[in-house]
Amino acid sequence: MSVLKRPVEIERFLKNPDPAVLVVLIYGPDVGLVAERAKNLVRATAGSLDDPFSIVRLSDSDLSGDPGRLLDEANALTFGQTRRTVWIDTAGQNTYKALELIDKDTTDALIVIAADNLKPASKLRKFAEVKKFAVAIPCYLDDLSSLNSVLDGELKQYNLTITPDARHYFINLLGADRQLSRREIEKLCLFASGKNEISSDDVRLISGDVTAPTLDSLCDAVGEGNVNLADRIYNRTITAGISPGAVIAQLIRHFIMLDWIVSQSAQSGGGTAGSIKQFRPPVFFKRQSSVEHQTRLWSHEDLKSALQLLQQAESQCRNSKLPTEALGERALFSLSMSAKRRQRRG
Repeated sequence: MSVLKRPVEIERFLKNPDPAVLVVLIYGPDVGLVAERAKNLVRATAGSLDDPFSIVRLSDSDLSGDPGRLLDEANALTFGQTRRTVWIDTAGQNTYKALELIDKDTTDALIVIAADNLKPASKLRKFAEVKKFAVAIPCYLDDLSSLNSVLDGELKQYNLTITPDARHYFINLLGADRQLSRREIEKLCLFASGKNEISSDDVRLISGDVTAPTLDSLCDAVGEGNVNLADRIYNRTITAGISPGAVIAQLIRHFIMLDWIVSQSAQSGGGTAGSIKQFRPPVFFKRQSSVEHQTRLWSHEDLKSALQLLQQAESQCRNSKLPTEALGERALFSLSMSAKRRQRRG
């Protein structure tokens, strides 16, 4: 049927899904956002997340050797007026084989499929993007715009506003994983309940235990060559629930930023401080001295090599059978050691 990309059309569909749609594939590198959107869609369709008469949850392994089970579960009797919903987690090749038995005449249930990041050539993606009764919803890592939208939504629910300084400070403390970001936003709103407006002081008071393992601080530690600090923050970040893929994606953004600043400084002939101020979205003022230091350690060629290493690590996280935590740790160690050697030469 289509691929939904604009946040406004995605949210509209999740709240009121088209009855003609039988299959919804929700996928992408932001596993937290994938899970959140899948839950919202199931809740909107079945009225809850745990009604055993309307909802059945399956995994990809449940369909191994029995692709017909998906159609059987979709056509099982449902009590009440809610629509039968099949919710599949960790979708893979078995899910695709089961979907081949589905078409507009075989069921009127809704099949909600949650998957990790999928390549354009993925059979699951192609199925959802081509079939008239299917919809694909990609979930990319949060940027400043989407984080601000999530923050505004939570503020509205709690009847709160936030000062511009506090907003800038808080948004820059968040990472790229939607699920973790929403927990931190909810925590801030609960902390400020009873007030009308959240101030920078409120953010500072709560950020001590909210954002210790921030991805920005991890990126700066790697870029500066602080090997031990990068390793400690990485371990805390993984423990906090941020996936290695999200960490690597944030590092890719960080090194793209460094490369832009280095290239812009070379083209303009000016200092890096001016290029840092021109970068959009703006670099948080408390990070600017660290970013400037990092641009003195990394040349344009060095940054190109770093980005190639990170892109390879990102691909391995999606496709390798090795533990993703180890792949992320190896990439971080390699880059931070590279920066550390430059520190010594300097």
